[in-house]
Amino acid sequence: MRCALLTSVVPFAAQAQDRPVRSIDAPHAGPVSVAPPGAASVSIAPAGLAPGGVLPGGSSIHEPQVVINPPGTPTTALDPNDITGVGQMFISQGGGSLGLCTGTLVNPRMVILAAHCMNTRPASAYGTEAGNTPMAFGFKGNNLPGVRDWLFGNAATGVVAFRSTPANAFYNVNQVSYLTDSLKTENRGFLQSDVAVATLDTPAVGIPAWALLFSALPAPSSINPSTGTGYHVTITGYGRNGTGLNGDTGGIDYRRRVAENYLGALASLSDVDMFLYGDTSRTLNQNLYMTDLDDPRRGTASASRFDFNLFKDNALPNEGITAGGDSGGPLILDRTFSKPVVIGVLSGGTRYYAAQPSSSFGTTSFYQPLYLYWDYIVASNPYRYVSAKAGDAKWSDATHWQTELDPSYQIIQDGKLVNGVPTTAGQGRPDRAAISDSYASKPRAARSARTSPPASITRMAWRSIAIRSPPAPPPSRGRRRRLPTGCRGRATSFRTTPIR
Repeated sequence: MRCALLTSVVPFAAQAQDRPVRSIDAPHAGPVSVAPPGAASVSIAPAGLAPGGVLPGGSSIHEPQVVINPPGTPTTALDPNDITGVGQMFISQGGGSLGLCTGTLVNPRMVILAAHCMNTRPASAYGTEAGNTPMAFGFKGNNLPGVRDWLFGNAATGVVAFRSTPANAFYNVNQVSYLTDSLKTENRGFLQSDVAVATLDTPAVGIPAWALLFSALPAPSSINPSTGTGYHVTITGYGRNGTGLNGDTGGIDYRRRVAENYLGALASLSDVDMFLYGDTSRTLNQNLYMTDLDDPRRGTASASRFDFNLFKDNALPNEGITAGGDSGGPLILDRTFSKPVVIGVLSGGTRYYAAQPSSSFGTTSFYQPLYLYWDYIVASNPYRYVSAKAGDAKWSDATHWQTELDPSYQIIQDGKLVNGVPTTAGQGRPDRAAISDSYASKPRAARSARTSPPASITRMAWRSIAIRSPPAPPPSRGRRRRLPTGCRGRATSFRTTPIR
């Protein structure tokens, strides 16, 4: 993911601000090429790009990455910790070409990530069996040595290509599962239902695992002009990098970066369209967690004209936003409870002007909330914690063992985290009850004229809006559509465009 720039919040009218023209959504993943040791310098440019950064035929190129705000740099944004449990996904495309994403270790065998990192092939196509597409995760702060060994082997150290190598914190995947609803036409592979689980063929012993929050965050009681919702989050991932001034201009270097932000909204893409443009042609009503990248110069003559402070908060000292290669990475809520918890999986980013650089000031990122898909995640978990029932029995007696709840599963009870799962089904799948009551889901005749944002966007959604009323529509809006700017199916990073 990329780190976003820090900014202070000022009234919208105080800036010479262009009106948003359209929402351009893209996934944050993408392909790169790797050369064996001793070969020419490693190429980290996305492969197959047509002019304008879009693949022929209108498909997207997704690449994970983090962009940081000045005075921070891609170097200062590097994660100072080597192994944290956040890893980089690699899919071998042949010839040294890789599909890249970010994922989070939940237990020694399970990694959670985004469906669009892999949903260009059937789930059965991946694994360690002959003829399958090789896939692996590297958990080092710098995965370049590990991925070279994985692709080409290393005679000096005895490493065999395409094998798990715990010494490199590098592990093969032997099976995957992803939500096929991500493939529905309206979802474009990443906008909704973008959740997947990968199973490692070798337990990742000694690598930290992360807790997952299966409860929706409560709506904030108020919105603070400086801290917005008050929910402080950490973003992290591998891939492209840069600063908020120019976006994700730095190539993928296989190193993990970290930034901070405030959670700006729990809302749908249609909610954002309705707020910005007054209507929406899309029915993308699933709630998403969203963040934006604030310009610390907001309110001054030098501020970015693209930063209209969609979510009301000020820039943090180490604020960042995601970019190509960060897809699938965690949204970490780190200051609300007694321990940090992962609340979402990164799908993509959105920019609102054609001239606005990806992952620059004023762009946003969106994440799939885990609470919507908790039951799918639990059902896909390949790892079991067990304990013996009371009394004597043979070790081989299967009836004497009982399954325990995975300690990574967390819910909110009386304002605190407890190990548990919700008592109601997740609502992120189409066969469930409607997950939002957004303006977009109501008949046009029922929509009221909006001069100020609603107190609540959806039944379970909330957001911090930085402006008293939506920006006036541009003189000629034409068709507003989410334009792909990322690499589909290859998790590499988010471009600036809403949820993927």
